[in-house]
Amino acid sequence: MTEREGETFEYRIKCMNCGLHYTVLSWVDGWHTDKDGGYCPECGRKGGKMVSGPVAREEFIFQLVPGDAPLTEMTKSESSSPFGLGSMIPRPEEG
Repeated sequence: MTEREGETFEYRIKCMNCGLHYTVLSWVDGWHTDKDGGYCPECGRKGGKMVSGPVAREEFIFQLVPGDAPLTEMTKSESSSPFGLGSMIPRPEEG
């Protein structure tokens, strides 16, 4: 696994369990071999992925995502995080 200055590696992945197609962007070449293809964001299964790539990109990750896509909305944030210190603060009752 090697890390290269100024390159982003794009891995195009298909989960063979649920069929989801998605993309993983990394600064590390060979990411998929150390992580067994990673976890599927849809079904949560580790491994069992069809991995294409990596495709070396000159852009930074923040340039690739969202890219030229227009901003359509901002979603409402939670009052506190369900993890970490935020989970220790009582949430106001929603009514």
